[in-house]
Amino acid sequence: MHPEFLINCGPNTRKWLSKFYTDIQQSGTLPPELRKSKIIAIVKPGKSNDRPENYRPIALLSACYKLLERIIYNRISPIILNTIPVEQAGFRPGRSCSDQVLSLTTYIEAGFRNRLKSAAVFIDLTAAYDTVWRQGLLYRLLHTIRCRNTVQLINTILTNRSFKVHMNDKISNSRTLNNGLAQGSVLAPLLFNVYIADLPMTHSIKFAYADDLAIVNSTHRPQ
Repeated sequence: MHPEFLINCGPNTRKWLSKFYTDIQQSGTLPPELRKSKIIAIVKPGKSNDRPENYRPIALLSACYKLLERIIYNRISPIILNTIPVEQAGFRPGRSCSDQVLSLTTYIEAGFRNRLKSAAVFIDLTAAYDTVWRQGLLYRLLHTIRCRNTVQLINTILTNRSFKVHMNDKISNSRTLNNGLAQGSVLAPLLFNVYIADLPMTHSIKFAYADDLAIVNSTHRPQ
């Protein structure tokens, strides 16, 4: 179904879609067709095309499925965003990567004015979304969202997903996504923020944007 159809559909179609999504929410089941992804493999700029890691996978999901995820997102995001640590700025309304860069430089400059030496560690998680431990994520969701039906539906969305890779005129066999979060998913950034929300407390200051993390500390006596 084309996205423009959903935007311009009439009242009867909207009524049918409303019942369709309500049935999914109440039953906690998902039609098999909504579990499928089409992956387009595109060579990264300046990279050769003879190595798999040089390709960037672009996931195309069903418009109906993405609308379902948007409905779930609108329901749970007000609850989840209140539990995300303030140092996490990724995919949050009113926050941006530029905010974190400004906060980091301001912190370092303040230390410099007070004759402090600052040290920073920058961490970039490799394949962060692809390696999310689903059971751990669901455990955190159960302690964050009171509606068990919604958590069960999210579990259904995450499991038994399949994909095919399209490259030029070639199509791979169907594969099952056994771990992680689906690329192109509306819910994925929000769920990832839930997953890493319990980073250990430290004396250092943390500045996070999604899967990028800077840990900074200023002191008179660096060790």
